[in-house]
Amino acid sequence: MDEKKTILVVDDNEALVDALEMFLGDDYLVMPATDAYQALEVLSRVEPSLIFLDCFMPGYHGLQLLREIRQMGLSSRVVVITAAEPDMVMDDIRTLGVDGFLPKPFELSQIQSFASAA
Repeated sequence: MDEKKTILVVDDNEALVDALEMFLGDDYLVMPATDAYQALEVLSRVEPSLIFLDCFMPGYHGLQLLREIRQMGLSSRVVVITAAEPDMVMDDIRTLGVDGFLPKPFELSQIQSFASAA
């Protein structure tokens, strides 16, 4: 049997993290993180195939975490999810290089498309 691909879900909305974990959990090993510090702890142990990353979280926000992920040299695909207006984050997202952008609210089929491509 093939080993499941790992997906890291980073969002301060615990209900969203739980929902994505339930939605993706049958097909993927989902690593949940509700803040950047938990995400860094996971990334110290695992290099996920895909990271769903919320841009704006209290304190240490997602764009700061994205910079660190890039500095770590990880080959993980990164999909940024945010409720912010796209214009507010697009320059940073382009500069840091992401593999996708999902504005909230999004459809679960969009999540599945990114997961399948990982």
